[in-house]
Amino acid sequence: MQQSLEIAKKHAAAAAPDSQTQRSLCVCYNKLGNLSFRARDLQAAREAYQQCLEIAQSRVSADPADGPARGDLSLAQYKLGDVSLEEGDVPAAKEAYRRSVEIAKELAVNAPTDAHSQRTLSTAYDSMTRNSSVYFSY
Repeated sequence: MQQSLEIAKKHAAAAAPDSQTQRSLCVCYNKLGNLSFRARDLQAAREAYQQCLEIAQSRVSADPADGPARGDLSLAQYKLGDVSLEEGDVPAAKEAYRRSVEIAKELAVNAPTDAHSQRTLSTAYDSMTRNSSVYFSY
């Protein structure tokens, strides 16, 4: 996975900053975060998901209509919520999950027939369901 990330970084640095190249880099960071999370290396997971979040935010700033970028932004928030929850930081987890759902709702409303947008919203709601104790603890 680290090799894939290095290749994606080099490609992103060498290429024009197009959305697809940046999305590939975001996907690599997300996968690295997933591996780190499963290995219980929460700091590395947080760093990887934060990188994905920053790339997605940059893509959304460049093109607010970029649905996949908004989906990546929602996913990164959701993953950061998972890390916060594992770290025992319930307020941070709750806020990250709230942001994830907010972004996903906006995406779904703006693209009601787009399957990717609807799946993003479904994933965000799934995170709320799986972690319902976060929402009812306050």
